[in-house]
Amino acid sequence: MGSSGKTIAVDLQPIEPLPGVVLLQGDINNSATQAEILQIAGGAVDVVLSDAAPSTSGIRDRDHALSVELVYSALRVARQALRPGGHLVAKVFEGSDLPHLIADLRQHFDRVKPNYPEATHREGHEVFMVCLGFRG
Repeated sequence: MGSSGKTIAVDLQPIEPLPGVVLLQGDINNSATQAEILQIAGGAVDVVLSDAAPSTSGIRDRDHALSVELVYSALRVARQALRPGGHLVAKVFEGSDLPHLIADLRQHFDRVKPNYPEATHREGHEVFMVCLGFRG
């Protein structure tokens, strides 16, 4: 990130202090938390990275829908914060809404590529949506 880079970490739970990281306790689905992220960023950013996951219930369709909602929250932040050409990477659980989510992401980015991490290939549950080239 270099000397001028900034990292903002958001979590529902308190986060142990990390050198060089601005910590924010809040819910990414909450518009007030999203506004605080934008205020802390203080201008256009290069990357929005969301590793957010819902508290799982064991009901696959419900967990999938909640994870999709988290990606849309990250997209709302990205649409306001990313510089043109910036990137979004967001984790989502596989499920029936994935094609629609990909189509929505493609409206805002030049390239959208689902990435299945090696560690989850056996379970096939998590997908990272890698979105490159924000159109602004």
